Amino acid sequence: ISIYFNRFIDRGISITVNGYKVRSWDPSFKKNPGTTRVEAKEFLYDGQKIKVQSYLLPPSSKCTEDEIEEIYKNDALKYQGFYVYRNDRLLIGGGWLGIKKLNNHQQYNPVRIIVDIPTSLDADFKVDFTKSGLQIPAPVEKILFEIAKVARSKASEAFKNRARKVAQPGIKTQ
Repeated sequence: ISIYFNRFIDRGISITVNGYKVRSWDPSFKKNPGTTRVEAKEFLYDGQKIKVQSYLLPPSSKCTEDEIEEIYKNDALKYQGFYVYRNDRLLIGGGWLGIKKLNNHQQYNPVRIIVDIPTSLDADFKVDFTKSGLQIPAPVEKILFEIAKVARSKASEAFKNRARKVAQPGIKTQ
């Protein structure tokens, strides 16, 4: 509930379950100053606007233990990738939407790509009645692939830079 309705909770709508107030969980972690906005893009598909914003989350070395737990929820691979929203409700949370050549890897853990689609594209995206599945049309998939390539490249670069710092010359590693 905290992720699927995070935008509603952030706007002040209170949700309680068994007497406990549900806290928002924003997958982009954009309130953290270490989160980097990579690319924002808006484009039209079938005359309707689709918004995409990609982020790189801060490295764990710049986070508290609580922040690391909040960001990755003990399963970093599960949370990397795309987050597709429709009317501010999360439909798809994490993963690479089955787009070819995009797979999970540790170096892409900080990548979060937020996609907003309007309800007017439900038929094009084959949004099912439970609002828990969709299919990305080929032209949109092509654009999302290019956006993901940029974000993944930046994440890979940051991953390699951190690895270089750890493997200092003169220090033997086993």
